[in-house]
Amino acid sequence: MKPLVVISFLSMIAAARPSSAGDIFPFEPVQLSARETNSIESAARPHGGGAEVRSIQAGALLGELAVAIVEFEPYEVRPDYSLRLGISCTYASAAWTCKGPYRIVTLLNEAPLVEIELRGDVTVKEARRILKFVRRREASRFVALTGIERTSHEEYWVETTYPDGGGTSSVSSQDLAKIND
Repeated sequence: MKPLVVISFLSMIAAARPSSAGDIFPFEPVQLSARETNSIESAARPHGGGAEVRSIQAGALLGELAVAIVEFEPYEVRPDYSLRLGISCTYASAAWTCKGPYRIVTLLNEAPLVEIELRGDVTVKEARRILKFVRRREASRFVALTGIERTSHEEYWVETTYPDGGGTSSVSSQDLAKIND
């Protein structure tokens, strides 16, 4: 089955980290040719654990194909969530190099559905607790929690979307201890 090629901006967590000045690299969506799609898929497939490719998102920097995000079909589906793998790829020296995988959890009992990229040792239960905490902390400014990365045993790095853009912050284990399930 051929992957669905999705034309959209790339997730900040998967494709680019904020620079020291706080800027986000300006990736523009790219329409991929069949050859480019096959090339990206071939580079990413060894990281996907045998799952079928679900989608490929690609972006250009200064008019040149630069990055791609490959998502695979879910490997775990439960009544309240599903998990799938994602791979970040970069294009340089006429070849694709892929890093990963990272996990993407879809929380099925949220309305609207919530998708969060999980990097490092972050469980679905922790993701739910972090989502609950960030919703409370950010209140009316909050739109979505799009990424969580465990940076240490005691701290998580989170990417949040606001009505006027996005941002990153940290959440500690002590913060989560204050949340009642």
